[in-house]
Amino acid sequence: MKEHKKFITFLVENQTSLMNYLKSRYPMHHKSNVFYRDIQYGIRHFLEKKGMQVSYTDSELLANEIINLLENENTLLRVGNMSWVLNYPQFAVSQSNIQSQTNHN
Repeated sequence: MKEHKKFITFLVENQTSLMNYLKSRYPMHHKSNVFYRDIQYGIRHFLEKKGMQVSYTDSELLANEIINLLENENTLLRVGNMSWVLNYPQFAVSQSNIQSQTNHN
């Protein structure tokens, strides 16, 4: 239990870093769909990169708590049992990025 509190405190204090890490691993953009397992595994890998070993069960508990926090902040808007829409304008895809990607194809 002590470890769990340490993990959750670390995740809350490093929420911006966590969000950036999740974006680097999964297709997370403003108004995109986000899935439970992406958050769970993302949290687990994020903590492991910081030298903290997390069990599968603990990663589920941590994901549930972080999801609740993000829902309360309206960062995640629930659309299904295990899916949300990301309401995070910092991850909006700019029009110039879209044009740049289209020109490269």
